[in-house]
Amino acid sequence: MEGSSSVDESMVTGEAIPVEKKARDNVIGATINKTGTFKFKATKVGKETMLAQIIKLVEEAQGSRPPIAALLTSLRATLFPR
Repeated sequence: MEGSSSVDESMVTGEAIPVEKKARDNVIGATINKTGTFKFKATKVGKETMLAQIIKLVEEAQGSRPPIAALLTSLRATLFPR
């Protein structure tokens, strides 16, 4: 909305170098304001945030098995019967 700052987005993007932000730039939640001051408007909250989407993707990935895993289980049972 107004002001400018250098923002550390590494927690979300993995980028080690802080990004310069100015009026009208998007700022990702869970980032760290390094220098300067600025005001911003929250346009996404709760389940709409990037952090919430990352958490959802991780939970989905942990709860699913890749197709190759079923194939390997079947192959193992065939090659090494109990």
